[in-house]
Amino acid sequence: IPNILVSMVAKKEVTVVLSADGGDEVFAGYTKHFYAKQQIEKYLRLPAFVKKSTLHTIDVLKLFRERPLYKFDRLSRLQSYLQAKDSAMLFNRLNQTFTEHEITTFLKKKTSHLYNHFMDDHLLNGDNDEIDRILAIDYQTFLVDDILQKVDRATSYVSLEGREPLLDHRIVEFAAKLPSDYKLRNGVGKSILKSVVHKHIPKNLVDRPKTGFGLPLHVWGLKELKPIFDEYFDINFLRNQNIFSARKVRSLYDHYMNGHYECFDRVWEIFIFQQWYKKWMN
Repeated sequence: IPNILVSMVAKKEVTVVLSADGGDEVFAGYTKHFYAKQQIEKYLRLPAFVKKSTLHTIDVLKLFRERPLYKFDRLSRLQSYLQAKDSAMLFNRLNQTFTEHEITTFLKKKTSHLYNHFMDDHLLNGDNDEIDRILAIDYQTFLVDDILQKVDRATSYVSLEGREPLLDHRIVEFAAKLPSDYKLRNGVGKSILKSVVHKHIPKNLVDRPKTGFGLPLHVWGLKELKPIFDEYFDINFLRNQNIFSARKVRSLYDHYMNGHYECFDRVWEIFIFQQWYKKWMN
């Protein structure tokens, strides 16, 4: 929606626009890249016996620990990290909204995993470090399925042509060959890109806190969108659907409706699935 509104404004003046999408994915500009690099490096340094003993301790703790259904299961989340077989799998699990354990508890039926690009780690050679691996996954997932799809839909909606100069294949191929220190240096992403831009644009305009371009959906869900949310989280709808554990999903939803925003991401993913299900499966 924000991209559509911006496209509407631009369309009044021009028919073609340039966008800077891809800069974060190509030059490691997201906070998640720095965070993931830290976590993966810690994980790789962790001896196998420590992982094994910690997993055993978690299994024991979970036997005696009753958690409300709406709460994040932090033990299961830690367990999923420790069970990761490689850095690509760990990066995937660091970004998951639901842990593997939560998926099995929220769904009534047993599920199996489909192949996805988070499993492409084996395609990279040994010269690629952890940042290279993280970015290679982002190219094929978040960039394509989220960022570019969003901009393409928004610009097309108002008959505006959007172009992405930072995704010129020559730039992407050049950046992919650079040492990771040129991209993420001392916790600062897009290092080489900023060094170039600083020559042309004042630092106070470039080096500002990163701000997302989202909407306060977590607030709208409690107010303007509440009737729609209520429809898809209705206990009878959940029971008739026979996909989710109605009691567990409803518990999560009620917790959110009581003003607890920390569980909104999980509520939102179920909400989106429910709309898809009603449109295409009913």
